[in-house]
Amino acid sequence: MKKAKSLLLVTLVTGATFAALAPGMAQAHAHQVCHRDHPHHRVCHWVR
Repeated sequence: MKKAKSLLLVTLVTGATFAALAPGMAQAHAHQVCHRDHPHHRVCHWVR
């Protein structure tokens, strides 16, 4: 069980780091478009 929690934590930290760095890696004119699928669910994707 401890292994699963550690794996989950590493996955979350990696995902958060990538999310923070992704805008800087995208081209300058690329931007993110978001819309709500459901009241509490936001869907975003990158467009040029």
